[in-house]
Amino acid sequence: MNRAGQSLNAVALDAKANLERVLQTLQKIDAHSMADHVPSLDLELRAIFDALDECARFCEVHRPPVPCDYDPVRMVRDEMGHFVRSEDSLAPDEPELFWGDPEQLRLCLSLIVRAFTKHRIAFSVRLYLDASEPRIEIAFDQAIPLPISFALGERLTLTGDEFGHFWTAATDGGEVRLREDSFALFFVGDRTRATLQVIPESVRSDLARAAQRLSAWKGAIGQYEEGLVSPADARRLYERNTTDALDLLNTALAALQ
Repeated sequence: MNRAGQSLNAVALDAKANLERVLQTLQKIDAHSMADHVPSLDLELRAIFDALDECARFCEVHRPPVPCDYDPVRMVRDEMGHFVRSEDSLAPDEPELFWGDPEQLRLCLSLIVRAFTKHRIAFSVRLYLDASEPRIEIAFDQAIPLPISFALGERLTLTGDEFGHFWTAATDGGEVRLREDSFALFFVGDRTRATLQVIPESVRSDLARAAQRLSAWKGAIGQYEEGLVSPADARRLYERNTTDALDLLNTALAALQ
């Protein structure tokens, strides 16, 4: 198991232990006392869902890129529009497509926003597509603590170097340049792509499905609180969703070994 797999395995095992504990609690609850347990179950399942969702995004980083044509203007507007310094930079005379993995690039941009807001760094964004080196330029008003890390959530992070490798792979050669007062991400280039540690696609798929299955607990809570289902039916919904998520998580963990 590579280092990325080890990091993922640790978080997934913790989520498994928490799911098993929730399932044991559900099996012991008397239907008539369900109301007493809903608040704590809600908190526990929300934390497990966040962990599984974070694991799935970590797998997205550690998969081979699937490049295709993409529109950088739309991407930046969707992921960073609130921070764009000038709307003019999002309105080139003629739309231009670039080559890369759009899903991984969107994740890169969301990680940047998360990292800078986490460190309370005020920043602005400008998109340069007509320049000789097409890029996103991110300017900030204070020094970045180095090396800055890029968190996928509360448990898994990328170092600055790992983020740079991720961007290069996703753009098929672009690089990241960190200056004293700015952060530039180039859409094109001939930078040698680092060999990423790959996590099997089946693992990502099963973790994403586990998170999706577990998210149904929100509907179960809503139905119960609105009186649409009985306490016994609500408990069965909780138990079924938790069991399904646990089965998918166990499949993912087995594929990691």
